Amino acid sequence: MIASAEMDDWFNINGKGLGEYSGWYICDGRNGTPDLRGRFLVGRDVFNSDASYSNIGNKGGLDKVVLTVDEMPSHFHTFQAQTSASGEHSHNYNDITYADGCDVIVPTYRGIASGRANNKACQIGRTTQQTSAHSHSISGSTGNIGGSKPQENRPPYY
Repeated sequence: MIASAEMDDWFNINGKGLGEYSGWYICDGRNGTPDLRGRFLVGRDVFNSDASYSNIGNKGGLDKVVLTVDEMPSHFHTFQAQTSASGEHSHNYNDITYADGCDVIVPTYRGIASGRANNKACQIGRTTQQTSAHSHSISGSTGNIGGSKPQENRPPYY
């Protein structure tokens, strides 16, 4: 970055070079110059199949690029986890069973009815047996994701 006071000796108010800078211009879009602020210069290449570089005055590139899933490299993730050991414990769970004579409460449009069920499904609260302290391990990997397709990654250019 050049201080403005120093540039006053090098360029006139219109951006035209003075003295040893004669023939140079500040390219900020004034006085017929291209606006090159925040852009890289790219040389013309008539042999390149990419028309972006073969025509004078073309602009392109991006300040920011957000990749789509198809543009991300194809990849997967692995994972591994382990619970910490817990003391002696049991777990509660609900069991659905089919048996004669289960006590059930059935909601109706007028309220709640209760009675005995014959060969009906009943939900019964149960508890596992006590077990000693232990931990659990889990590991695996995700499926592949990403299409490895090309994306625009050139900075803004002129």
